[in-house]
Amino acid sequence: MIDIKDFKKINDAFGYTIGDYFLQAIAQRLKNCVRTGDIISRWGGDEFAILLPHIKKADNLYKITQRIIKELKYPFTVENNTQSLVSHLGMAIYPQNGQVPQDLLNYAETQLSYHKKTVNFNFIKENLSKVNASLSQIEKRLYEALRKEELCLYYQSQLNAYTKTTEAMEAFIRWQHPKYGLVPPKQFLPWVDKTELIVPLSRWILERACTQNKAWQTNHLQPILVSVNLSMAQFYHPQLVDIIDEILGTTGLEPQWLELEITEAVILKDIKLTYQVLRELKSLDVRVCLDDFGIGYAAVSHLHRLPFDTIKIDVSLIKEMDDNPENTTLVSALISLGESFDMRVVAEGVETRQQLNTLGDLQCQTMQGYYFSKPLSVEETTQFLTINHAELFDNLG
Repeated sequence: MIDIKDFKKINDAFGYTIGDYFLQAIAQRLKNCVRTGDIISRWGGDEFAILLPHIKKADNLYKITQRIIKELKYPFTVENNTQSLVSHLGMAIYPQNGQVPQDLLNYAETQLSYHKKTVNFNFIKENLSKVNASLSQIEKRLYEALRKEELCLYYQSQLNAYTKTTEAMEAFIRWQHPKYGLVPPKQFLPWVDKTELIVPLSRWILERACTQNKAWQTNHLQPILVSVNLSMAQFYHPQLVDIIDEILGTTGLEPQWLELEITEAVILKDIKLTYQVLRELKSLDVRVCLDDFGIGYAAVSHLHRLPFDTIKIDVSLIKEMDDNPENTTLVSALISLGESFDMRVVAEGVETRQQLNTLGDLQCQTMQGYYFSKPLSVEETTQFLTINHAELFDNLG
């Protein structure tokens, strides 16, 4: 992953047309650095991603990245405008840093963010030994964060369009870092799966979420689901079921009020083992949700074999409904499919009234997104649960 620092200043100074020419020039230099068969993609406004297959050693990757750094250091001249650029790189190596594409991307993005925040030069040589050293450091720091209670959970609502009430709260971990402030999970969770911290952190998240949901019920708020995301490493950890059973016993939360979310990538890893773990979880009477549904990893045929209670339609499909009628048709089909299997269907990533209206027309029952609320602290969530939000659905068909 390659990030061009402060590229917005180029657009502001020269305009978007010239800015696009600069991006094309960057892409050409990147192309000159890689091998035939390597894949270069523009990943965002000022980010590029490069896929380098058949890399045998970390040192080979280092040589390519050094070429990239050297090329990007030279000034760019576009339409008589000369500009020096600063870049940051983050990388991930298969299978050491992840075994599915999303895990590799998350790891590379975490590395990229780390470099942007902690160094002033373009790239750190990260061979495998140094990656392991970094893992050891982040593991130690996260243990301290747990001990010092720097970690917390934020919650985002899932609202029922028919009853106009909150149906569930999805829990998101945050790190209240003393130096960097509130750090989102993608900045540190990809590291956790590769350390011994996975068990205590998983236990902490589940226990905190269950304890909070039980507290809301004790305070006579309407009973709702609390939803907790499980990474691939967490889901396949042999202690998972025992940990959940123990936590439900100690917190007193009835199992039907806990929902566990896994992505389609988890299913792709091992269908037979997925079925076994899901069956064990269902024996506890907890609910299980298939997250990011519809983006192509898992075959639709898996739905009738795997005991999911909920499917969440991927945010990318919801966001593109406004501009792509085919996406609206696909979302409609996914809603009907979920309902045909008697599953709760959640549309996530709802940000606009138009999306809400479209989903209402498609008779989607449950929705989640910034249109209703961003992830909130415990105090803010408790207040949210005491307020009537019917006005959000005014004039909905």
